[in-house]
Amino acid sequence: MSARTYYMDDASIVVPSGYRDRTAHVLEWVLDDGDKISLIVQREPLRPAAAPDPGHGGHAHAVSPDAPDAPVSPDAPVAADDALALDRYVAAQTKVYPTQFSGFHLERSEAATSASGLEMRRKVFRRRQDQDVLYHNQVFILLGADVLGLTASAKALHRQAVDRLADEALAGLRIRGEDDRR
Repeated sequence: MSARTYYMDDASIVVPSGYRDRTAHVLEWVLDDGDKISLIVQREPLRPAAAPDPGHGGHAHAVSPDAPDAPVSPDAPVAADDALALDRYVAAQTKVYPTQFSGFHLERSEAATSASGLEMRRKVFRRRQDQDVLYHNQVFILLGADVLGLTASAKALHRQAVDRLADEALAGLRIRGEDDRR
């Protein structure tokens, strides 16, 4: 596949405050054999109790105890309790997988920090859907008080393409700075 930057903020709307940002983008490609591979990008607050930041679409961002009105930058150092909060978030999100997904089999569970300092958790698993075995490479990335989820998936026979798609998405991930958010 050739690379293309995909921007996820090409429009804006005005909505009442108090919402929870659970943005999801679904990208899909058709492989040579006609099967599909997808990449789902989701954003959700890490802690529902985090203070909303009206200057950033009203969704929650971590707040600094020294300056409670100032959002914490995504490239700020991750405190141990933030990493623990991410672990708890991932555990809560994935604990239902064995009962939710028929034939669930966890292949890998990894904790990592990216070269740019982002705390990440990866879950790689297979599951059955009808007659097919599906393969998912799911990465949870801590961005302040938000979690960005990247899930690449396809039939298990395309596992190398799924892993490559997830790794390329991570390698191409760029976190916009405060100056870019207009």
